[in-house]
Amino acid sequence: MNILINPLLFIDRYFKGAIITQTTREFRIGNRGSKCILKDGSGYFDHEEGNFTSIFNEIKNREGLSTPEAIQFCKDNQMLLNNYEELYSSTPQDDYKVKRLRTLEETLVPMGFTKAHEYLKKRGIKDKSIPENTIYFETISNLLCHKITNLFDEVIGYQTFQIDSRINKIKPPKIFGSCKGGKTPLTNTGSTQLILVEGLEDGLTLHQTFLAQKQIRDIWVMIGTSNFMNVEIPSYIRKITLVLDNDEAGHKVFEKAKERFSLMNLGISRILPDPEYKDFNDQLRGIKK
Repeated sequence: MNILINPLLFIDRYFKGAIITQTTREFRIGNRGSKCILKDGSGYFDHEEGNFTSIFNEIKNREGLSTPEAIQFCKDNQMLLNNYEELYSSTPQDDYKVKRLRTLEETLVPMGFTKAHEYLKKRGIKDKSIPENTIYFETISNLLCHKITNLFDEVIGYQTFQIDSRINKIKPPKIFGSCKGGKTPLTNTGSTQLILVEGLEDGLTLHQTFLAQKQIRDIWVMIGTSNFMNVEIPSYIRKITLVLDNDEAGHKVFEKAKERFSLMNLGISRILPDPEYKDFNDQLRGIKK
């Protein structure tokens, strides 16, 4: 979703009377120029607060509106630079992805007592740790499916794994719809701290561990390592904790992600399982490297 906002109207509405300087690509607000608004109508940066988001999302948060309400608000105030409906004019490839996604959704059932449920139990995940309306089973191809949502909590796709007759997961995964910039949210409390986890099993393991300690932390599954560099972060987030495999590949992704989130002025930390384990789910099951 790429909703562009007229930057001058945005400034006039929210920063009227402020000192404004400009470069070739951005407006800077205040004596220090710590708030930056891109002239193309896309990005909003508040370096003092560590806020990096789209101008549209900043309006949505300031006004306390849902996505449809914010779109209508921007239309009513002539703030849109592009026609919102045009953003969804699809190519044949997009049509194929949408049809494929809808076909999958028509066959999904709640996880219940399915092979997906058996698989997660086999991985040491208890029923109370499995969030509702997040993980599903597709009975035609025996697929464990978990939803992928965008910044506005809209479902944009599913990551799927086939479960075999021995209740093992068959790799590689397949994506129905899209995953870029998205995530699978396991919890959503609105906290300013966020935990980003590479895979579903590790995410559920951490969620289970926190629940045992009578804590709830906001945990997002990244659908693989590449999405650490693409995931869209809400403007209210102040700290990110990264959870990656305890191996060389995980260390390399951590360094890249740390650089990305540092540029967004976010606090960054990393948690690791005990040294003899590759990930937290392996540690839960006692499977060493």
